[in-house]
Amino acid sequence: MKHFGWMCLGWLIFNSAMIFIGIVWFCFIEWINKRKEKRAIQMVIRKPSGKDDQLGERTYFTCVSFKLDIMNEVMCGKLIDLIIKEIGMEKAHTPASYKYSTKGKGGKGFTYFQPITDSFIAVDYWQELQGGYLTVCSCKKYNSAGILKMMRKNKDIQILKIFADNVGIKEAF
Repeated sequence: MKHFGWMCLGWLIFNSAMIFIGIVWFCFIEWINKRKEKRAIQMVIRKPSGKDDQLGERTYFTCVSFKLDIMNEVMCGKLIDLIIKEIGMEKAHTPASYKYSTKGKGGKGFTYFQPITDSFIAVDYWQELQGGYLTVCSCKKYNSAGILKMMRKNKDIQILKIFADNVGIKEAF
């Protein structure tokens, strides 16, 4: 019976040590994973070290979801023309428009894309949802408040959510 008490004590110490080692190992693995994740993010968002690394450093974007009962490519082009005028930029090329659904996949709508001298403006509109997304992307800073004010002035357009409001990459990260 004397040995049984020592066996129980030994068993308790051994199991406690194993649990402690398991916890330390788990924490070590979590620490390694967080370091890998942090390093991956740093690799994507690193400080510029050369001319090519500056790409994206001065990118500003505004993304807005909106409701609008009816919209077609002509109306979309007019809206984008107003936005281009509002932000003081110019068209770089002719716009492109892509209708959906494609091969029976996706909802009914279109994506309208207008290159501008400093980047692009795009509208993604879905008829079933009676709304879409407006995205303005530019390496030149612009007045996003003017875009939002112009959209709010149009009583048919209802801004649902502003995902990004003239946020630069440096400010975002």
